[in-house]
Amino acid sequence: MNDICLFLETSVFLGYAFPDDRWELAAKACLAALQKKYTSQTVENECSKKMDYSIRMIQQELLGFLRELKSKRGSDIFDENGRERLLDKTRELKIWPFLKSVVSDLDPTTTYIALDDRLRELLHEFLVEVDDRRTFIRTRINNLDIESWLRVDDYGTVQKQLRAAIPNPDDVEILLDAHDLTCHYKLELAFVTGDWKDIKQHESQITGSTGIKRIMYLAEFEHHGAA
Repeated sequence: MNDICLFLETSVFLGYAFPDDRWELAAKACLAALQKKYTSQTVENECSKKMDYSIRMIQQELLGFLRELKSKRGSDIFDENGRERLLDKTRELKIWPFLKSVVSDLDPTTTYIALDDRLRELLHEFLVEVDDRRTFIRTRINNLDIESWLRVDDYGTVQKQLRAAIPNPDDVEILLDAHDLTCHYKLELAFVTGDWKDIKQHESQITGSTGIKRIMYLAEFEHHGAA
């Protein structure tokens, strides 16, 4: 498969950027693969918005939970009910797997004041790690290890065909970026995605309407390394 190039969409970068993300291992394997890699400025912009939003939500929900702790005495024990409430409140956040591992390792005698200190420390560690990984991605793009493509053509007919199958208009625009790349460079291109529902399951419609050779589900890297 080394002669086929890879187009990386948003889920690859988000999977890499957030520790313990469901796609972390697959994203790392994808970024380490030997194939030539591309993305687009549309993907970059979407990644930036989604990362910023996730970080804001993490800070908002976790710090909000810590504010709730002020109603507790610092010497009170952080009991099982408190642990369940913390995990329920943060379940949809990118930091949740991180939190789950920390909470499961807490001593049963952990006090609320000790918990407050540990969660603030954890939040700082998490955000520093995300920022480091974000910088790594930016460096790879700036150094052209991952070439970012800017589409200039609309491809109205192709866009209409894709919109008939793909529910998310942002996904359509990113697929058009990849299509444009194949038109200009005459590439054999695999579109790498972690989105089964909206993209991978529509592979036949996408490859039939565009120059994209195949849709590669991100899980393939998880199972086979840098396949």
